[in-house]
Amino acid sequence: MELALPSGDGAHPAFARVTKRLRDANGLPIGTAHDNPILDSRMYEVEYQHGHKSAMAANAIAQNLFAQVDAEGNCHVLFDEIIDHRTNGKEVKQQDAFLTTRLGTRGRREATIGWEILVQWKDQSTSWIALKDMKDSFPVQLAEYSVSARISQEPAFAWWVLLVLKKRNRIIDKVKSKYWVRTHKFGIRVPKSVNEAKRLDKSNGDTLWWDAICKEMKNVRIAFEEFEGDVSAIPPGYQEIRCYMIFISRWTRTSEGRLEWLQMGIGLRLRLL
Repeated sequence: MELALPSGDGAHPAFARVTKRLRDANGLPIGTAHDNPILDSRMYEVEYQHGHKSAMAANAIAQNLFAQVDAEGNCHVLFDEIIDHRTNGKEVKQQDAFLTTRLGTRGRREATIGWEILVQWKDQSTSWIALKDMKDSFPVQLAEYSVSARISQEPAFAWWVLLVLKKRNRIIDKVKSKYWVRTHKFGIRVPKSVNEAKRLDKSNGDTLWWDAICKEMKNVRIAFEEFEGDVSAIPPGYQEIRCYMIFISRWTRTSEGRLEWLQMGIGLRLRLL
């Protein structure tokens, strides 16, 4: 029986093998068996990959075993890192990397055959995994490894690595640009709307946010032309736009060179509908 067990240093689980049942000085097996694993007192010897041996109770072994298998008894492990790669001679070569269809279009051959990836798991065990399985389970980690290992231009990688990295970057950019999830900046509550800015001014006993709104509107008012007429419908030659107030708070440097807190700032964003 092989499974991941707590190691002696307590840092990470280590891959170990249950080798034999322990016996006492008289040669008799230690402990007694029981249908309930909690009441099973048998002791076994486990040997870790680095050669260390230790004693472990049967119920502890059973607990770790059931925690690492699914309903069908298949073991599951946690990914740690990719440490190597290899080919078996059946991989697509550079000269065969492209296909030409009947219509004359040319495209990359989408094949991962012939490549294997050496993966280290959290229990410190390693195994060679087919490239197609790694691509399905850990595409981002595999794409990053292919770039660092300088194999991203190989035919088995070139047709998908760039797309995965672009998608990763788009997701990261989306996460970084989320404005609506923030309520404070440097300890200052930042409003999300004009009405909320008015409420904050009232609770703070000042008019700082409202003054910033008035200042911003005064600066941008010259860009607008006032329409005198019925505005229930968009007049010919005009297009409706939506206005957004963007509230910010930041530090600023005075003319004397001192840093002072500029609590209120407003930006105006327009979007054509």
